[in-house]
Amino acid sequence: MAGSVPAAFEGYAAEELPTPAGSPGKDGVLELTLAPDAEGTTRATHEYVEVPFHLTRGLYHDPEPGLLTRCVQTPTGGVAQGDRHRTRVEAKPDAKARITAQSATKVQSMERNYADLSVDLEIEEEAYLEYLPEPLILHEGTRCLQTADVTLHEGGTLLFSDVVVPGRLARGERFAYDRYRSQLCVDAPDGTPLLQDSIDLAPDERSPQSPGVLGEFAVVGTLYALGVEEPESLTDAIHDGFDGEAHAGVTCAPDDRGVIVRAVGDQRAPVTEALRGAWASVRGACLGSPVPEVRP
Repeated sequence: MAGSVPAAFEGYAAEELPTPAGSPGKDGVLELTLAPDAEGTTRATHEYVEVPFHLTRGLYHDPEPGLLTRCVQTPTGGVAQGDRHRTRVEAKPDAKARITAQSATKVQSMERNYADLSVDLEIEEEAYLEYLPEPLILHEGTRCLQTADVTLHEGGTLLFSDVVVPGRLARGERFAYDRYRSQLCVDAPDGTPLLQDSIDLAPDERSPQSPGVLGEFAVVGTLYALGVEEPESLTDAIHDGFDGEAHAGVTCAPDDRGVIVRAVGDQRAPVTEALRGAWASVRGACLGSPVPEVRP
C-alpha cells in the first residue's frame, strides 16, 4: 500500500542523497478531480501540480463525445534518484476521461537511494477512466518502485496500463537496472480487496529472461480493464484481435471483475500495439467508440 516501503527497497531508502528526497523538483505532486457538467461533458473541477509535473489544458478530440483528455508533461529529463512522484485522480460519477503522457518516462541511472512513483485512483459510480501512460524506460543502475492504489466503486470502469522497457534497447542496454517493482492494489470503497498484482524484477538476483519470468523477451506490458461487463465475451474479442509480433494473453480478473491482458516482446512497439488492440476492444464494448488516432 501507499506509504510503506517494501523490504527489498529498505536498504536503498537508507542511502543519503546529495539532494535529499523532498527537495524542490524532486517531490512531484499531481491532483486531478473530474466530473461532468450539465451537458455531460467532463471537466476538471480541481487540479494541482508541483514540479516536475505539468498538465495540458483539457482536450476534446476523442471520438467519444464528452470524454476529456489530459496529458501529463514533465520539463525535466526524467526520473532521478530520490524522486518521489505522487499522482491522485478522482473520477466523479458519470465522468469520462483519459489520462496520458507526452512521452515515455525515462528513469535515469542512480548511485544512491531509489525512485518512488505512486498513483492513487478513485473511480466512482458509472465513471469511466482510462489511465494510460507511455512506457517506462529503466536506465542502467536504476531502482524504481511503482505503486498504484485504486478504489473502484460499483458501476465504475478503469483501464490501466503499464509497459516496462529494460533499458535503451537501441544502444544495447538491456536489464542493466538494479531493481524494478510494480504493484497494483484494487479495493472496493469499504476496503474489500478486489485485485492485487505485482511484477518484481532484480537482474542481479535472477535473470528476468529465466523461464517463467520473461523468457527470451525483454519488454513487458499489461492492460487492466476493470469493471467491464461480460468479461468472458470481451476476453474472446481481445484474443481474436492478437495478430502482431508480440506474444500476448488475456484472462478474466478474479470474480469476473474485468480482464487482464499481458504482452511480451523484443521491442516496445509490438507490445504497445498489442495493448492498443485490446484497448480498442474494451472501448468498443464499453463506449461503442473507437480509440483516438495515434499521434503523428
